[in-house]
Order: sequence, then structure tokens, then C-alpha cells
Amino acid sequence: MSTVSFFLSFLAVGIYGADALTRRFETLPTEQIGASGFLFLLCLGTSAISTFCYAENSRTLDRRTGWFTGLLGGMVAAGTFCAVVGAGYVGLFNALGFWFFVALTLPLPILLGWYWPLFSARLSARLPGAHGGH
Repeated sequence: MSTVSFFLSFLAVGIYGADALTRRFETLPTEQIGASGFLFLLCLGTSAISTFCYAENSRTLDRRTGWFTGLLGGMVAAGTFCAVVGAGYVGLFNALGFWFFVALTLPLPILLGWYWPLFSARLSARLPGAHGGH
């Protein structure tokens, strides 16, 4: 259940963030449609790979996390995705080029998906009254 909540929350926050960014920075309707389509596909692919990594590392660590942990992890990974896209829009990657932007957009949320089970397990162990994330 946590894997499903990770994927759905990533997709919801990522698509909402991508839509908000394209509406803010793209002025022409045709540019908004093109940028939105590209970012939606990029978000879908990134969320699928990130969710796969989340599920594999959860299985490897033998950590069964709750649905809320997956929900929060997906939101954080999607926030990272949107932050990189927003940084690209404000021009932080202009000198480095488009492919550098794409190269950062993919691995950061995927790495977050991979390490989220480990991070959430350590966090739940430190919280008072935590019961192992179940």
C-alpha cells in the first residue's frame, strides 16, 4: 500500500507543480501545451522509476512502511522534481544547457525514492512512540 501511495502522491504533486510552473513561465498557449506535455511525460517516467526504486529498496531492507510514509515520500520526491524544473525555468542552468537540466531532473527524485525507506526507518526509530512505521 505504501508503494501505491508513493506513486500516486508523486504523480499528483509532480503534475500539479509542472502545470503551475508552465502557467507561470510560459506566455503563449502553444508553449504552455508543449512544455506541459513534456513535463507530464517526464514526471510520469520519473515517478515510475522512483517508485520502482522505492519498492525495491523497501523489499531489500525488509521494511514495510505505512501508507503515510509512502505518501510523504512521494510528495518529497515530487517536490524535488518540481524544484529542479523551477530552477531550470528561472535560468539557473542556462550556462550548462538543456540536457544538464534533464540530467538533474531525473536522478534527484529517483535517489530520493531509493533512500526514502532507509531515511523513514531511521526517522521512525528516533520518534517517541514510533512503532516501526506500521
